[in-house]
Amino acid sequence: VNTHLYAGHNEQAEYIRMQQVQYILKVMNSQLIKSSDQTIMLGDFNIQHPDLSCSDVYDVIIQKMHFLDSKPHIDASDYTFTDANAYCPNTKQGSKLDYVFIKPYIGGKILSQSRVLDSNQPLSDHYGWQVKYIFEPENNKKCLI
Repeated sequence: VNTHLYAGHNEQAEYIRMQQVQYILKVMNSQLIKSSDQTIMLGDFNIQHPDLSCSDVYDVIIQKMHFLDSKPHIDASDYTFTDANAYCPNTKQGSKLDYVFIKPYIGGKILSQSRVLDSNQPLSDHYGWQVKYIFEPENNKKCLI
């Protein structure tokens, strides 16, 4: 599931993001995705990481939707939104706004993860976030995502 949630750093923006996440949950619960399915939800969530600030939307994703954050603890090297990026020069503090959330899966393992596409010529106002994840489905063939 790939998404891009509403941007903004105020109560109204957080409210809109909450409505979007509630809708995603509704769609996922409508049997489109079974609870036993290995599910990865990723994209630009425009929510603060809990190591930096509280976000009710983040809490819903973790607690109600039962996803795991691929990077539950971060430092500055993990920020995907920073003033080093020419497209967002007014940023006072960097942040991680882009995520890969994974439904727990027995046998699944994160091989590596990092900020990417963070050159002097960025592609957008956010840097990318790459996760290499391996899981072994029922047919015992390993899949690298």
